[in-house]
Amino acid sequence: LRATGYVEGHLCDLASTFGRTMVLKIVPDIILSVIIEWLIAQEIVRPIAWINLIFLAVNLGLNITLVYGISGVWDGLGFIGSPLATSVTTFLKLVCTIVWMRCRAWPTLQAGFVPSEALKYERVVKFLSQAVPSGLSMLVENLQFMLVTVWAGHFGETSLAAHSAMLDIFTVLTAGMYGLGDACTVRVGNELGRGNAMGARKVAKL
Repeated sequence: LRATGYVEGHLCDLASTFGRTMVLKIVPDIILSVIIEWLIAQEIVRPIAWINLIFLAVNLGLNITLVYGISGVWDGLGFIGSPLATSVTTFLKLVCTIVWMRCRAWPTLQAGFVPSEALKYERVVKFLSQAVPSGLSMLVENLQFMLVTVWAGHFGETSLAAHSAMLDIFTVLTAGMYGLGDACTVRVGNELGRGNAMGARKVAKL
């Protein structure tokens, strides 16, 4: 993008700096996502909601502190402080979730895991047959957002900032939709796991 001149050079520098710093949160984010999906599948959602709410405030506080510093004490890190704060928040949220799981005696958390059963060839193939198409679908969806972001960057900082703000607003407004989708998926999956096709159909209609 810098070579073509399609996006201003300083925006490319900022995006590169932001991206390199956010790499720190990739592994913790993946682990946390797996844990959260595992808990949701067991219909354990309220603790997750509380943890997310708490770390929303933590992330806000860290962003303000690391970006702007503490008045009269420290000047802050500036732009780099934002991705660093988000990465630190993700790591702390993962640690908090694991500690909670260890401290709470949820019966469902005591269920054993037998790798030899879970990693059978047939199960792995069935899992990948669903995971790969879903992953490709998400890849295409994210690519279209990235392309529009690059396009917005072509028109300068103001357009790019407005686009980023719009995406955040869109995420907030669609949170309920994704929450209902996850709840329906879990309920339908539980009914199908019990061999209750009629129950799964009723849940889907709800």
